[in-house]
Amino acid sequence: MTQTAARLVLLGILAWTSGAWAQDASAVGEPEPTPAPAPVTEEAADETAPEPTIPSPPLAVVEPVLLDATEEEGDIEPEEPPSTVVPPVAATGDVRVHFEPGLGLQITNGDGRFELIIRARAQFLASMRRPDGGDAGVDFELRRARIYFQGAVFDPNIRFTLQLGVSASCSDMGNNFAGNGCPGPAPAIPGGATPAAPLSGFSPRWSPLLDWNIELRHLRDMNVRIGQQIPTFSRTFTISDASYQFIDRALSDSEFNLDRTFAIELRSNDVAGLGWLRYYAGVMSTQGRDMPFAPDLHLGYYVRVDVNPFGFFSDYTQGDLARTADPRLSIGAAYAFLDRAPFDRGTIGTLPLDGGTTDMHSVTADFAFVWRGFSLMGQVDYRSATRHPGNGAPTNPMTMMPFGPSLPRSGYGMLAEAGMMLGDLPLELVARGSLLRRVGTAMESAIVDQNEVGGGLNWYIDGHPLKASLWFTEVWRDDGANGVGQTLRLQVQATL
Repeated sequence: MTQTAARLVLLGILAWTSGAWAQDASAVGEPEPTPAPAPVTEEAADETAPEPTIPSPPLAVVEPVLLDATEEEGDIEPEEPPSTVVPPVAATGDVRVHFEPGLGLQITNGDGRFELIIRARAQFLASMRRPDGGDAGVDFELRRARIYFQGAVFDPNIRFTLQLGVSASCSDMGNNFAGNGCPGPAPAIPGGATPAAPLSGFSPRWSPLLDWNIELRHLRDMNVRIGQQIPTFSRTFTISDASYQFIDRALSDSEFNLDRTFAIELRSNDVAGLGWLRYYAGVMSTQGRDMPFAPDLHLGYYVRVDVNPFGFFSDYTQGDLARTADPRLSIGAAYAFLDRAPFDRGTIGTLPLDGGTTDMHSVTADFAFVWRGFSLMGQVDYRSATRHPGNGAPTNPMTMMPFGPSLPRSGYGMLAEAGMMLGDLPLELVARGSLLRRVGTAMESAIVDQNEVGGGLNWYIDGHPLKASLWFTEVWRDDGANGVGQTLRLQVQATL
């Protein structure tokens, strides 16, 4: 009886408490909801101020915007929809966390104003080389170790990219470590002497920072990207090595590219909403990655146009893993001028022996074609260079006179790359041919005429993010001198 009475008393107290709470809630009432302003249309968004406010339309489910696995190194994002204006989303206050192998960890708040994507990628490489006139050798390396932070801040149309390269290989920070054989910017002296130079191949040169840029996407026809990045110039170099069919880049691609530097780039992934036209135009520093020299007024300028006559597709990702049902074609061309560049190949290369600078006019034209698992890409590059000799050439120990002015690197290159997916298997056969030619005689250009052929097999375990590649290539010189020779490589790429 005592326990039964206690229970009755306890139930009475709870009933009285809940009734009092209900009366208080009905007396206070709910605040009137603030009506949401009308959604901003794409045309209206283009006319807003540089810092538009984000309206709150009726509540909707916010789906995570997954990052395409090919977006890195300042690359073009081929998987984006044609319009790059991100519509406002509802302010739900939720934080969403999503992880997918190859695409990374994505954290997004409910109103879409903040987003963080974290990814990591590694390439494990085994190589067997047989240089002309030399003995074969085998080596292993962690070729690339990359960490990415990407996302949005305050506005889904304000995007950022931060990429770090932390391996000790020549692809990341190898120039900072002595004895690793990475080609440095120090000029080479006949006879093997080492000159005093602002930079050395074996002294700290590079930070681990590869890319750090902000992109404003409020206007479909004029996105703005500011920061350290790869200028959008040649197709094959703009394509990330993470989405490449080949383990190495072609001869001409390595010679004529514009590598990382500070740039301000205007761009549109869908001009006027036509669905087939893109452009990129920018002004850039000629000093390259980390900009190690004293400030000056000498800059570089570039412009690129892409035409996709059959509509947009993933033309900045190599291969046709999706086995595209309808043929797709992309045609591009670009021009760049570098005013008094400090390096002999523009933003990369070595410092001229005389300490001077070089003016460079560069032109490139390329195409990409895919259809039913077959992919074909071609590119032609040309550079006209004019030297401004300095007076810092060291003394020739043979003549006791200063060395003469360094030669410019004027020349042209061509490449063709093809791939074919094998039926329904995740396997692809690939082949490439490339050549490099100087313009003028050996006394007028420092470029050495070379040729390259190669072929290989890719196993796409989970697309480009997780794949294994086997690649053989041979490079030889036209003058008969010893060159790179034959190389057999096996590489495994894993992306989280």
